[in-house]
Amino acid sequence: MHLGFGPINDRLRAAARSELRGKDLACTCAHPAPYEQDLCHGSILLKIATDMI
Repeated sequence: MHLGFGPINDRLRAAARSELRGKDLACTCAHPAPYEQDLCHGSILLKIATDMI
C-alpha cells in the first residue's frame, strides 16, 4: 500500500483500522534519511490504524 498510488478506499481504511488497531507493527524497510518522507508499508499502515490519514 503506497499513498502515492491514489486515494485510499474508505471501506479498505475501515477494515485496516479494525484489523490493525492495538497490534504491534514491524517491518524490515530501511529507515528514511533525515528529512525524507517515511514511505515504509508499516508506517503507512500505522498511520491508517491510528487515524492519521
